[in-house]
Amino acid sequence: MRTNFAKPVAVLAAGLVATLAIVTVQKAYATTTVPNASRTTYTVAASSATPSFAVPTTGNPVSITATSTTVGYRSTGFTALTFSGGSSSLMSWSGVNSDQAGLNGGPGDGGVNNGWTSSGGTVVLDFGYSTTVDLVSVLDGAGAPSRLAVRNTSGGVKTAVIVMMW
Repeated sequence: MRTNFAKPVAVLAAGLVATLAIVTVQKAYATTTVPNASRTTYTVAASSATPSFAVPTTGNPVSITATSTTVGYRSTGFTALTFSGGSSSLMSWSGVNSDQAGLNGGPGDGGVNNGWTSSGGTVVLDFGYSTTVDLVSVLDGAGAPSRLAVRNTSGGVKTAVIVMMW
């Protein structure tokens, strides 16, 4: 008597292929679920700045939206920023300052902001009413502008929300 093994072997092979496909896809999905956004609220004392925080990625764009949530001083700005590390470290950005930034003569004239820096203390984004709250570059321990801080230039306490996506 002759037994035909072709059909059971084919079914087993198909089952093995399906199992491997599911396991592979599941692992690939798991490796792509990494954090790529942050939201932080800061309360900044009068005429001071927050501790600096790192630009989350090097050589890739970071989208930053900053909002002053203080009653009477609410305003928002956004920018796209890139930090390139290495021997010629540089931070560059382009975006829109708050519509209340008043950079060119008074409240309500905010607009396109762009620039680059290799030093600390440079205003990257002005997002507070009448230029009272801004995001500034900060040098890291190696002297590179890889960090940011929220700075309050007014005489009162301000609250800010910073959202970064990368």
